Amino acid sequence: MADALKKLQERAHIAVALGKKADHSPTPSQCVVEYAMEENTTGFLKIGTSASIVVVAEKKNTAAVSSEREGLVRCAGERVGHQVNEMVKITSRVYQLGSGWGKRVLGANVFLLVGDNLTLVDAGFKGRSRHIIKQVQGLGYSPSDIDSIIITHHHADHVGGLPEMKKVSQAKVIAHPADAVYIDGHLQQPGPARPRWLSKILAPLGRLWATTPVTVDILVNDGDDLTMFGGIRVLHTPGHTPGSISLFLQQERLVIVGDVIAHRFGLSLPSRMFTVDVAQEIRSIKEVADLDFDVICFGHGPPIAHKAHSTVAKFAETLQKKHHKVA
Repeated sequence: MADALKKLQERAHIAVALGKKADHSPTPSQCVVEYAMEENTTGFLKIGTSASIVVVAEKKNTAAVSSEREGLVRCAGERVGHQVNEMVKITSRVYQLGSGWGKRVLGANVFLLVGDNLTLVDAGFKGRSRHIIKQVQGLGYSPSDIDSIIITHHHADHVGGLPEMKKVSQAKVIAHPADAVYIDGHLQQPGPARPRWLSKILAPLGRLWATTPVTVDILVNDGDDLTMFGGIRVLHTPGHTPGSISLFLQQERLVIVGDVIAHRFGLSLPSRMFTVDVAQEIRSIKEVADLDFDVICFGHGPPIAHKAHSTVAKFAETLQKKHHKVA
């Protein structure tokens, strides 16, 4: 094992801190790995795994990042076939729960905020709540410790697991009024927004994106400050859906944008098929870029913790120039 790690370090300039136990991290046998970041990337190139360790490498010509705010920690979780169901420790109090396929938190990313109580951001697809619960328990908490569930928008990959999560936690559900009507069932989930002809054709298949109604307990609007977690500023960032919100965690200098921006293969607009207003979406991205943050987290794709603000600002500027007629 030591020889293998040495070779990987030589090839990929890996910064590895075996057994570095952070607050609420897994057991010592489930080592965590601290890794370096490359400019304008997130360093999430995984080049090897074992049952108790995940080795993550950066590309060459980079330096190890020692600051916890700039460097992310990836935690090994449950074994799933030949994969490891992972959490990403973004800061000392913010975790991105495993997302992907198979037995993971399917679809969208789910975030856990650890303060005096726990706050969950989004809830994944229907049927994935038990995996969220398992990861919460893996950090030493109980579902009953979850005090609030904030929903960034009403799509099924973000609210499908909400009924079960609310049931087991008795948490308050928080959302914007424009999306709350879909979450609580006053309006049916609309499905694809564009093109209109496709939306009409797919209408009979609405069960594929239907969700079980859940009461929204707290409605939030642009500029509201939530008291949990040392203060969370709510930004109304519509476009993908009418009531999409972003969350600015002021003490962490971190923003969670839901599907306002996608980050799968670089930054991009979210799925146009499910975006109701592209021009509004681009304006919302500019609103995010105007924030003063160090870390940005997405509904789809890994977070950015190195030069995050400048990366998003450049993306917003590019969109403004490219789509100036609609933005």
